[in-house]
Amino acid sequence: MRERTGCPKLTTNICYMQTILLFDYYMPIAHKKLNQSIVTILSKEYKLIVLTKNGYIRTRLHNVRSIKLPLFDAATFKNKYVRLLLFIINFIIARISIIGKKYDKVIVLTYETLSMGYLYKLLPDKPICLFEHYNVDSISKERTKNIFLRYANTVSHFVFAPYIGDYLVSIGIDRNR
Repeated sequence: MRERTGCPKLTTNICYMQTILLFDYYMPIAHKKLNQSIVTILSKEYKLIVLTKNGYIRTRLHNVRSIKLPLFDAATFKNKYVRLLLFIINFIIARISIIGKKYDKVIVLTYETLSMGYLYKLLPDKPICLFEHYNVDSISKERTKNIFLRYANTVSHFVFAPYIGDYLVSIGIDRNR
């Protein structure tokens, strides 16, 4: 019997280690250390497939396979429409790069709220979890919040503090997510 939870309490000698895809089409410089720490911690319990641009995340760790992508540094552009277009292009590049790859879950380390509202349907049919960073601030605008709510209850959310989770629940996200 295969166990899908990182192998605690095995009843047989067969252990199935889940594979997690770390999907990030934003890759802000300010999150580089955080993302590296997440990769290091997760690699102790899971196999990882990490989408990264060259030099962003070190992937010479046990259980980590890297897919290097030619992504734009979209966040550095001042024009919001150009930035949004580049995020969409980055998403498409990242999505195409994982076609045919085998994994059990997807963790999106950083994402752009508006583009995800249109692109989330292109993500694979796997459990998806989003790390919530600045996105919570951006949903204070009604238009952005409406787009966010399109997908917010179809994915799970990692939050860094209970008050962030409480805010997400207050705008209509299921507490179990």
